Amino acid sequence: MSPAAVATAPCLAPRDVDAPARAPRRRAPGLDGLFTAVFALFGWALGIGQLSDNSFFWHLRTGRLILDSGFPHRDPFSFTAPGAHWVVQSWLAETLYAGVERVAGDFGIRLLIGLTGVAIAVLAFRLAWRLTRNRVRAALLTIAALAGLSELSALAASPRWPGAPGSSASWQ
Repeated sequence: MSPAAVATAPCLAPRDVDAPARAPRRRAPGLDGLFTAVFALFGWALGIGQLSDNSFFWHLRTGRLILDSGFPHRDPFSFTAPGAHWVVQSWLAETLYAGVERVAGDFGIRLLIGLTGVAIAVLAFRLAWRLTRNRVRAALLTIAALAGLSELSALAASPRWPGAPGSSASWQ
């Protein structure tokens, strides 16, 4: 190496091994966190609202039955066809409801449904934000999706829904 090259080479000073490592800077919560928190509160409010699913208590009772005596293969609830072959389709949710009820009572079920509402709202917003990369568009998309879900669940619980108990409506 020539003396001129040595004079202009960057000087690499030895690192002081006794110096404390710099702590990484934490960012202050931004608008993303604020939007997420707003949707979490919205999901909580929807989740702890009045029970509108008319079949929830059947799911809860089936979950109790599963916990007490295992999976039923015959319908224990039917008046017109007792003992008919039956497949428990929602066994996981039913068992979860009954387990939560045994551990934490009715409050636990409300808490579970509220936290489920939080998870759905937050995940919907975060997915919409990831797809659009625009907070306002993501918020509007999430509101539309959650409003649609809320309306569908209210419609499904209403007696006008085709197939609902006591319904005279049909798909034709």
